[in-house]
Amino acid sequence: SNKRLRDMWQLHRSADLYANNNETLMELSNKLRDPTDFAATIKDLGKHIDVNQGSTLELRDGRHFEWNSQPQFVNGRVVGRVTSFRDISDRKQAEALLAIENEVLEMVVCGQPLKAALGVLADHVEVLSGEMFCTILFRKDSEGAELACVSGRSLPSNVVERLIHHEQVVLGKVFAAITQQENVPKHGLSDEYSGVIENIGNQPIWSDYCKLMASHGVHACFAVAVRSSDRSLLGLIVAHYRTPSKQQPHDRELTWVAAHLVHIAMERRQAEERLQDLAHYDSLTRLPNRALFHDRLHQALT
Repeated sequence: SNKRLRDMWQLHRSADLYANNNETLMELSNKLRDPTDFAATIKDLGKHIDVNQGSTLELRDGRHFEWNSQPQFVNGRVVGRVTSFRDISDRKQAEALLAIENEVLEMVVCGQPLKAALGVLADHVEVLSGEMFCTILFRKDSEGAELACVSGRSLPSNVVERLIHHEQVVLGKVFAAITQQENVPKHGLSDEYSGVIENIGNQPIWSDYCKLMASHGVHACFAVAVRSSDRSLLGLIVAHYRTPSKQQPHDRELTWVAAHLVHIAMERRQAEERLQDLAHYDSLTRLPNRALFHDRLHQALT
């Protein structure tokens, strides 16, 4: 193996410490999210040395490598193999993010409940990260104070239920504090005001929330604020980890994409609420109009 390969795979041993290429390949398999198939293929190649092999490998850190192994011929005889790897992480990430965007937006456009669409989004974020526990916090309606919470499948359901039913005050304090901070002049302030809230475990307004999550074995590490077109706070995407040091480099991008989709979904919901309001209430007196009367009458008759 050459230096480029060792750097790519983050192998810390020097090349001369490996007995042979097979030992190197076995070392690589330990860095894969699912090393079983890779190890079995390597073993099989020893029996079928004239076969071409190619596949996509997913690493534990979230990267994707394209793997090609071809027999090397001299005078018509196989004398060895040439193995190469190409980092295709950016392409795979873009494809996955596009698929998520299409699925979530289709749910929103087709009138699926907002909570269902955001739950699907949180679940996809967790799968792509591999280490993150993702929660999305948002208001149940644009004017109300009651908060809703969705998460991916990794977070135990009892944690989410406790957040929803017993920790409204905790979440309300976080929303209120961030909203208040947004009203402060933003010149010279940190990245928190561009959306990312780093090291939330060290911030007093998050202390109760962090204690709650830590009691279930996960630690809240950073959050991304979701803001409307007029910069008001719509929601928060919070990233948690069992071990804070296991944050993946691409997790920031994942949460930014998720924040963009939450922004679109919630603004669409607010627009629908405004249309419903205009359709059923007089804009000047705020009294119910004939359309709302007929709707309620139909419900009563039914």
